[in-house]
Amino acid sequence: MSLPVTSQASAYSLTIGQGSTFTRVFQVKDSLGNILDLTGVTASAKIRDLFTGGALVQVLTCVVVPGVNSTVTVSLTSAQTSALSVPAGTPADVRAASIGAWDLLLTDGVSTYRFAEGTVTLSRVDTF
Repeated sequence: MSLPVTSQASAYSLTIGQGSTFTRVFQVKDSLGNILDLTGVTASAKIRDLFTGGALVQVLTCVVVPGVNSTVTVSLTSAQTSALSVPAGTPADVRAASIGAWDLLLTDGVSTYRFAEGTVTLSRVDTF
């Protein structure tokens, strides 16, 4: 399978609930809106504290399900989201704050394609 060639990833911001399991499912489509079969494709996703490749905050688990209804699922466990924190100095009464940027890379064995990227917001909780 050959991934579509594009110079720009889709903008997709994530909001993660601290202490909750986080899951997002994506489908990769061609220019006509047809779902691409992702057989042989691998995925990787990371959260960093800056768009320019700052410190690693968290690696997301990525699962590619190939076939006619291919999907890419990115996820974090509740333990992983519990370990996330807002930047130092964020006032205690601020319920959600940006913790960085993320991207989702797809590789077909020949080339790597940045499918999605955006900001990551952490929604804090008081119950754990």
